[in-house]
Amino acid sequence: MTPIEDDAFAPGSLTLYLDNREPVSAAQLSEVLRALASEYKRQTRGGELIIARADSGSLKIIFKVLKTGFTIAAVAVTLHDFAEIVGKHVALTRDHGVDQASRAAGNRSAVEIFQLAAQSDSDVRFEYSGPNGETVRAEFTASDARRAIEHPRRSYQAGAVGAEAAAGRPNGEIAAPSGGDAAWMDPFIRDLKRGPGGELTEDNQTLLAIAIEALRRHGPPEALTDFARRLDNAGFHKEAVIARQAPH
Repeated sequence: MTPIEDDAFAPGSLTLYLDNREPVSAAQLSEVLRALASEYKRQTRGGELIIARADSGSLKIIFKVLKTGFTIAAVAVTLHDFAEIVGKHVALTRDHGVDQASRAAGNRSAVEIFQLAAQSDSDVRFEYSGPNGETVRAEFTASDARRAIEHPRRSYQAGAVGAEAAAGRPNGEIAAPSGGDAAWMDPFIRDLKRGPGGELTEDNQTLLAIAIEALRRHGPPEALTDFARRLDNAGFHKEAVIARQAPH
């Protein structure tokens, strides 16, 4: 994969850092990335969040925006603004519990990040760094994540809906799909996008590499084989070969 030159990106970057003590679920990681991408696109009316780099060990994902990705409408909401929106909900979730019912901008991303942190026993830092030294930071511990999920808050928009119903699960129960849980694979593959030349876009190549690595490290033995078969069925034959050739 040819790296994107730094000068192709707009100023500023957004970093999601997880200091995990348990394996990271590929299924839940895909939900976090999907939520961030979807909410950024909605807030910017079409802007695309790009994965500029991903480092393993403790998981560190750096997001940027391509200069060419800006539209006149998208300029009104920058990456800095988006970080503030999501960061506000991270702080709310940390202090008051998850709110699955709220449709407020930034809440879905915060909820998925807390789910991932609880499953992987991660301390989390969500941080924006701007070109002039400006920063936006929201952070919480694994204990914060477990407490937020075990004690969900009543949604301001849910009216008479109880806290447990708003969270979508019984109090104290943490949904924990394994790295090989097939339920996430087909939606993940459907979201893969090809560029003009027929290859996956740069950020989708990175996203696929993260998914394959997570399955390789943390999934059951048959997970990569199943994932490759699904890629083949969806027409991603080259990508299926990469998945099959990943060392076990």
